[in-house]
Amino acid sequence: MLCKRWVAAVAATCWIAASPLAAQEWAGRGRLQGEIKDEQGKPVVGAQLTFRLGDKGVDPKASGPKPILTNDHGKWSIGALAGGNWGVLIEKEGYLQSEGTVKVDEFSPSKPVNLVLKVVPKAVIEAAQKASVGGIIDEGDKQFTAGKWPEARAEYEKALVEIDATNRAKLELRIAKTYLQEKNYPKVEETLQGVLTMESTNIEAITILAATQYELKQTDKAIDTLKAAIAVAPDNVALLQQLVNFLVDAGREEEAKTYMAKLPQGTKVDPASLLNIGIRQYNDGKIPEAFASFDRVVQENPAMAEAYYYRGLCSLGLSKIDAAKADFKKLLELEPDSSHAADAREFLKSL
Repeated sequence: MLCKRWVAAVAATCWIAASPLAAQEWAGRGRLQGEIKDEQGKPVVGAQLTFRLGDKGVDPKASGPKPILTNDHGKWSIGALAGGNWGVLIEKEGYLQSEGTVKVDEFSPSKPVNLVLKVVPKAVIEAAQKASVGGIIDEGDKQFTAGKWPEARAEYEKALVEIDATNRAKLELRIAKTYLQEKNYPKVEETLQGVLTMESTNIEAITILAATQYELKQTDKAIDTLKAAIAVAPDNVALLQQLVNFLVDAGREEEAKTYMAKLPQGTKVDPASLLNIGIRQYNDGKIPEAFASFDRVVQENPAMAEAYYYRGLCSLGLSKIDAAKADFKKLLELEPDSSHAADAREFLKSL
């Protein structure tokens, strides 16, 4: 029968060194058999049993019979064992390891050795998962969702020590986002430059970097960053829209229109950018072009009162009186207290 020294080990076993035994020292005529079940009494299939002769525990590196597995009924048997005390180690994924000793008598049959394996406690599994790279990142994501940016960053930085090179850029991007939430734009830029060193075509990183450079008043640099990204992903609508906005803000309307033309038909453009383009065109005396810009704003944003006012001005310049009156009336209908309302009323009185 099993001795009382039988012990269970959690997660990892501390191997007890034993002197290697020559094959003839452990071989004999003894035989053992038994059955392994779980705590619900169900057979444990595929549990591995390792046997080593001696009282000092089980060293799998020492010589001895090959490990055996329990069958579909949780049963096992092994022969050709020398008489004496044998250390036995039982292992099965999802269960606590179990180790102990059993006595073998070569000249009389041994009683069946029946054991119960305990499932690894949920708390132990959760602790192991939390300590893993994936668990650390999950904890960081949880802190990020909760709006705890420094705490999230601390978790991500812990995971950086263990994470493989192929996933490092994704984790660095997470770190950059924590800085972004804190509006620490210099650190965002620094971290994203590192991301792009590893993944030069990471569109998300490029987009955030351009926006960060814009916040740092580095508009030209932001524009160059987006242009480089569009060269890699020419059909990326979000990049094109962002570039158009930055170009307009920089007063580079003609260049903005070049990229605007690359947008798929039906794609909306930021109305503020279109208004700025139209206003500059109007001030430059390019009334038809300005009308087209304001008309597009109206078509894409029919509830935007200001766009009707500007289109009405262009209609006046093009001698389209009825169209101008209709736009001024629409402005007053949508936003009677608009900053342009007084002017619209004056125009309507004079038309």
